[in-house]
Amino acid sequence: MYEEGRGPRLAPFCDLVCTRVYPGIDRRLAMSVAGQRDPGEVRRADWQRQAAELGVGARLLLDEVGRLADALPAAFAAVAAAHRAAWGDSPVIERVGRVIAKQCRRTLLLFRA
Repeated sequence: MYEEGRGPRLAPFCDLVCTRVYPGIDRRLAMSVAGQRDPGEVRRADWQRQAAELGVGARLLLDEVGRLADALPAAFAAVAAAHRAAWGDSPVIERVGRVIAKQCRRTLLLFRA
């Protein structure tokens, strides 16, 4: 994360929790994308507005979001497999993997909207 006057720093660990797998926890994004906090509604235009707000090129941000949405499901699958090999099956890990795959598909679909 980036804080004015402090520069870049690691986000709090609470930002690393996949809240979508736990009932009763807020499902909105901790930080908005151009004011949009519903991850199922973030469209290409939102990312373009976010790029303008950040002062970076829209193409750079769009390319990176697309690259991450393409790569994240396979990367998570590899981590989940290592976790499974070390500690056995975990229903939460499986649910997180499904949520990640679904959101990445949705992100790529909304990129076209």
